Amino acid sequence: MVAPHGLSIRTYVVLSTVASNPGMTQLALGSALGLDKTTVTAAIDRLEQAGLMSRQPAPGDRRARVVHVTDPGRALAHQVQAETTARQAALFADVDQVDLDQMVRTLQHLAFGPFVESAPVTGSCI
Repeated sequence: MVAPHGLSIRTYVVLSTVASNPGMTQLALGSALGLDKTTVTAAIDRLEQAGLMSRQPAPGDRRARVVHVTDPGRALAHQVQAETTARQAALFADVDQVDLDQMVRTLQHLAFGPFVESAPVTGSCI
């Protein structure tokens, strides 16, 4: 779903997180996603080169960088989210909502372990 748009799962998650939380610092973004500084920087580099994100010095702290999604980046994030939602709806059309909710909770427990209560609630399987 993301590859045809020139994104990886990681770059899409970074893009969509910043689109939903404008004005985050790179450090806050990495913390929110559980990614180290090098990984976040590499993802932002790729998104910035594609014209989907920009970064500027944080007000009051020139060492920190605030990341922003550009208009094309915001449009792409919305498009990929719509495609993902449609694909998931088709894939799980015959699954009872109670069972689907339980599956998502189980996957979150597997992915986040003891930190499941602080896991992001995206409504998406990705």
